[in-house]
Amino acid sequence: QFQDPPRPGSGPKVEADAGSDPIKRQRQDDEGGLGIYESPNANKSKSGNGEGTGKGKGHGNSKGKGKGKGKGGWSRRAEKEDMKRRLMEINREIARCGQQKMLAEAVHIFDGLAAKGITPTLHTYTALLNAYVRKGDHDGAKKLFQQLRDEGFQPNTVTYTTLLKSACSLPDLSEACELLTAMREEGVEINLRTLNTFLRGCLRVGNLAEALKAHKSFAEGSGDETVDTSAHEALMRLMTSALRIEEAEVMQDGLKGQEAASNAAPWLMLAESLALLNKPNRARKALKRAKTLLSKPQHRQTSDEYVE
Repeated sequence: QFQDPPRPGSGPKVEADAGSDPIKRQRQDDEGGLGIYESPNANKSKSGNGEGTGKGKGHGNSKGKGKGKGKGGWSRRAEKEDMKRRLMEINREIARCGQQKMLAEAVHIFDGLAAKGITPTLHTYTALLNAYVRKGDHDGAKKLFQQLRDEGFQPNTVTYTTLLKSACSLPDLSEACELLTAMREEGVEINLRTLNTFLRGCLRVGNLAEALKAHKSFAEGSGDETVDTSAHEALMRLMTSALRIEEAEVMQDGLKGQEAASNAAPWLMLAESLALLNKPNRARKALKRAKTLLSKPQHRQTSDEYVE
């Protein structure tokens, strides 16, 4: 009644549809010598691989190129910023040497720029120019000034004023006057620092005419005759020393509302000159004005000559 279960392969053979069985198709193809197995999804698989390869390749190339350009651009920007930072540090170092009158050290730093692949700017030249001026080497300052011109730089107000300071230390003001003329012709601004630098030179040699001419150029350039306390004091000293009292009084009375109006030194200069001209009443009035200003707490004396 009980039968043993049929052993594998001992039952009746059933022919399966080879088309629906990929394994059967593979076996039949092997027997036919083809040796190629195609799954029912073969076409889809090939199409999928093609798409995948195409996308992968296209994406890879595009991304690679883009990234390469990005890195290259970033590298150039970083290099440029680093060069700018190094140049700023060098400019500060040259300026520090100039302030301490260490001309040889400043020149050594400047001469080493080429070996570092750094091109000096106008700021670099001006910092070195100041080192020459502070050391009192006027000839060296003039040579450097010409060198920066030969390099194609246009001197600005700071560059001109730096050399002007050196020229004003010479026995006469001829070179200083030539520099001011060049500034006017080249359209370089003559600012208050330039004016004060030149006026100190005029005061040293007693040249009132050039001082008034420079003041006029400043007023025309700025559109305002207003000057600071230092410039006004220099002009008043020159006028009172030349005993041009009326002009000095007009200038002093025209200071209403300006910073220089609170300076007592010009009134003391007027009082001194009026006394020399034997005009005691006017001298006393000028002296009284000076005392009034000196009694005010906000007064700030600028002339060391009159501070006891």
